[in-house]
Amino acid sequence: MLLQLNQPFHSADFLNRIPDLNTPLYIGVSTVLPADTDLSLFLRQAKIALLTAIARKSREAVFYSPDTTEQSGQMLVQFSTALRSNDQATLTALMDRLEESAELFQMDTLLDITNRMTGLLCEYRYGGYEALEIQHWQQLTLENPLEILISPLRTAIRQQDKARELPPTQLHQIMEMIETNYMREIRLTDLAKHFYLSANYLSILIKKETGLTFSELLIQKRIALARKMLTETNLPIQDIMEQVGYKDYSCFIKLFKKHTGYTPYTYRKITESP
Repeated sequence: MLLQLNQPFHSADFLNRIPDLNTPLYIGVSTVLPADTDLSLFLRQAKIALLTAIARKSREAVFYSPDTTEQSGQMLVQFSTALRSNDQATLTALMDRLEESAELFQMDTLLDITNRMTGLLCEYRYGGYEALEIQHWQQLTLENPLEILISPLRTAIRQQDKARELPPTQLHQIMEMIETNYMREIRLTDLAKHFYLSANYLSILIKKETGLTFSELLIQKRIALARKMLTETNLPIQDIMEQVGYKDYSCFIKLFKKHTGYTPYTYRKITESP
């Protein structure tokens, strides 16, 4: 239902003009529009208001108004945090809260929230989210639009805990590739692409497996190799630096001293055999 601004408007008077308002009927009403406005915007508003009325099971007309509440942002932060920690209880509770939010938010805000949650799920999970798609308000049907939004998320979250566990063989392959290539230029994004994982998810896996971030793991391995080469070879420090994966001499010296307490030169001197 569209409202056109060509006469004084009072919502109560307007609704009184709608015949048989007590019949089983859902009504969505756009904002008031100037006569020369593009109708497509207000058709969208009226449709969203109607979908909101259906989601709320409200027999009263719902008037479209942009949502300004900050609760949607807070919900997304909680969702992201729960995903990072794989907190299934919080994720499930957020889905319940989202469903109850139909009384608080209009349908376009709920659509935005669920699409952002879909994006976060795709970012933090290692793959296989083909069933989850970013939705458009025009895809929502008049029959239970809220379920269309939330049901795919609920299903994905129920499956998430199982899906986040990689087969031991694949995890072994990841760690083996790091072990084989840490002395070369290796990036988390490239490693993730090789195994068809998201970089964020791979980072979580490595931290869970080793207790270290990807960068920390590379540094640990490179410094350990540098120490071994300093004590077992007579190679110049510059050559050792390059062979363990560093190109910047100053950076290498600082990292080595940070993790051993000595510069490479001093470390070699104090570990020399008498």
